[in-house]
Amino acid sequence: MKYRFVTSLLFGLTCIIGMTWQVFLISNIYFKFRVNTAVKVFVPNIVEPKALTLCSRFTDVLDYNRLNRKTGRNWHSFNKSDRFLYRHELTVDELFEFTPNVDEVIDRVSFRGSTSNRKFEFKSPKAYDYFKVDKFFYLEFVCFRISRFPKPHPQLYVKLSTTTTGSGLSFHVVFSKLLQRTHKMKVVVHGNTYPYQEIGIARWVNRLYNQTTNTALVSFFKAYSYSLESFSLSAPFETDCFDYSKIGFESRFHCINLCTINETLNQFKKMPYSVIIRKPRPEKMISHQDLESNKTIDEGVISIQTTCSDNIKCRRIGCHIIYDITHVEPELGDKELSVLTSVPSHPSFVIKSSPSIPTVEFLTYILSAFSTWTGISVFALNPIILWNKLSILLQKNNNISILQQKNKRVSEKTRKIYFIEESTVRLERNMSKLIVGLSDLRTENQVMRALFQNLFDKVMVHKK
Repeated sequence: MKYRFVTSLLFGLTCIIGMTWQVFLISNIYFKFRVNTAVKVFVPNIVEPKALTLCSRFTDVLDYNRLNRKTGRNWHSFNKSDRFLYRHELTVDELFEFTPNVDEVIDRVSFRGSTSNRKFEFKSPKAYDYFKVDKFFYLEFVCFRISRFPKPHPQLYVKLSTTTTGSGLSFHVVFSKLLQRTHKMKVVVHGNTYPYQEIGIARWVNRLYNQTTNTALVSFFKAYSYSLESFSLSAPFETDCFDYSKIGFESRFHCINLCTINETLNQFKKMPYSVIIRKPRPEKMISHQDLESNKTIDEGVISIQTTCSDNIKCRRIGCHIIYDITHVEPELGDKELSVLTSVPSHPSFVIKSSPSIPTVEFLTYILSAFSTWTGISVFALNPIILWNKLSILLQKNNNISILQQKNKRVSEKTRKIYFIEESTVRLERNMSKLIVGLSDLRTENQVMRALFQNLFDKVMVHKK
């Protein structure tokens, strides 16, 4: 008996230790919140239209005649030293005022139809019924973002097939003569938000502009972009991403952009040159001359950029990031500056993170370990089955209780009957004894009468 108890105890302890160790191992992996990364490389069959941003050095496209008349300056030279002077002297308000307006940028636009490969072409101002233009400044550039309206015209495509029989045209923009003097430029094809990250990695394009003849060797550009899209997981997973739309930003770079603007204004009362400036302001921009002549500004700009990149609001990566990488093919011969955007001919990439151990798998593993080491089937823990068993048990207990009460009542009744019967038997037994006693007493009386009679007879005989 003692040997059986010790064996059962050791077996039970072994099962408990084994289950605990197995649960500890899987829990240690799960609560590190590691992720698996899947990379998908593909050429999309259907693409959504993207925006086009063209950037020109603002000193190339300034309206010098109007600027000189209104401000009293006498600017006209395109020498390098003069360009640095212009950047140092102009305020952001003046940059917005004396560079081409958004309604002066497009000369005409053509695009594919929404239901066929038919090509539509519209001149300004009709072109602005299909596309909108936004102006902003970045470094020494004035940039124009051309994108579809959020609710496009029925003729304008919403999605395009990349396997068309045509040239793969998305849309083609011919720019006005106000931008023909552009020397160096950037062409960016990107999503419908501002190109905070794409514009920084886009390469320079030199048009080989001749100021004397007012012509450029390169005026036509064919551009498309392929994307690198990333999906990450928020805390507590190790990717620790953040959804910046929750705090009103488009992306992490938008957050850094606004932080840099605010900190630079607070310290130097000037606008930083390394951010996208979307609205007119009375301040001047920090220029190359400021950086070379003022060490405080030079060191302060670097410090602000580092501080904003490490800011608690802006330091985490976004949960959904799209990097659009623009490919530009310049062609010689055209007289008008134009950009044709087409469907991509490069594969796109999608990087997606997922939990290394999903919660469902973790709970399944825990229950499996519990069943393996304890011998209790998971099906036995089914709530429906447990409820049915509990109901049966309660019903059984209820029936037993009713039976016990019934038996109790029957027992009391039986006990009363038994008491009556026993009392009757005792009474009968006592009556029998009494009768026997009376009978014995009668017999003794007869014997005594006989003895007395005999004695009386003897006495009478003796007297005689």
